[in-house]
Amino acid sequence: SDRDIGYLKSDGYEYGEEYWEIYQQYAGNDVGVKLTQARADFVEKHVGTFDGLCDVGVGSGQFVDFVKCKGTDVNPLANKWLKEKGYYVENSNSFKTLTLWDVIEHIEDPTELLTNAQNVFISTPIYADVDECLVSKHLKPGEHIWYFTDHGIKYFMSLFGFKLIAEDDFETVLGRESILSYFFQKV
Repeated sequence: SDRDIGYLKSDGYEYGEEYWEIYQQYAGNDVGVKLTQARADFVEKHVGTFDGLCDVGVGSGQFVDFVKCKGTDVNPLANKWLKEKGYYVENSNSFKTLTLWDVIEHIEDPTELLTNAQNVFISTPIYADVDECLVSKHLKPGEHIWYFTDHGIKYFMSLFGFKLIAEDDFETVLGRESILSYFFQKV
C-alpha cells in the first residue's frame, strides 16, 4: 500500500564534523562493539566472505575496520579516515555486495547505488504505521528521507529487482529501538 513507504524531500543535510564525532562515540561503547560483531556475523552467514564488500555510509568506520572491507561515504571526514586506512573507494558501483547500515533512509535516489549490486544488507528503522513513525525518535526530517514499514522496505527493494533472503531483529535485541536488518539478493 502507499502507506508502507514514506518520503520527505530534503534540501540537503550537512554530514560534517559533528556527525562524524557522534558516530565515533557510538563506536566505542558496548552496544557499538556488539552491533559490529552482529552485523559481521549476519553478512558472513549469508555470503560467507567480506571479499568484494563495500560499506556505504560508514558511520564511524568501525564495521569497515572490523571486517577489512572497502567503504565510501558522503561525509568528507569519513572519507579522509577511509583514505588514511586504505579502505576508501570513490563509489560502490563495481561491488557485488553492499552493506547499508542505517543508510538507505538517507539516500534520496538509490537507483545508481543498487544497479550493479547482487547482495545488499540493510539496517533501517521500521515502523508499524504512519502514526508510530510520527512519534518515533527516528523521525528526522531533512536527514531521513525514507520511512518504511516491514512490508514497505521489502516492496521498495523489489522495485530495484531484489528479493528478501533473510531478516533479523538483532539490532533491536541489542537495544536499538525499532531497527531491523535485511539481506536482499538481485533476482
